[in-house]
Amino acid sequence: MHLPPIAKAFFRVTLMFFQSVFDVKVVAGYFSGLRRPELGLSRLARILNVKRYRGLTRQGSDGLLTVAVFAEMKIALSSKKVCLMGSCKEGFKN
Repeated sequence: MHLPPIAKAFFRVTLMFFQSVFDVKVVAGYFSGLRRPELGLSRLARILNVKRYRGLTRQGSDGLLTVAVFAEMKIALSSKKVCLMGSCKEGFKN
């Protein structure tokens, strides 16, 4: 199966396989002190102390890193208090 060439079609196919899709940069926006231009997957991983898996293809490594970063952000945001890069705020449960 080839990827659809148009974004709208791609998202339609994605929703066939996954009920929810999250953008880690958007989720990271819930942490005060993080600015979007500064964000990248590797930077978020460093901030959250998530290690990259070596020995995989770049795509495989990025995929595992994305899942681990998202899991850490979910844990941090669901806790009572979120402290990241020296700033703290009350967390929330979704």
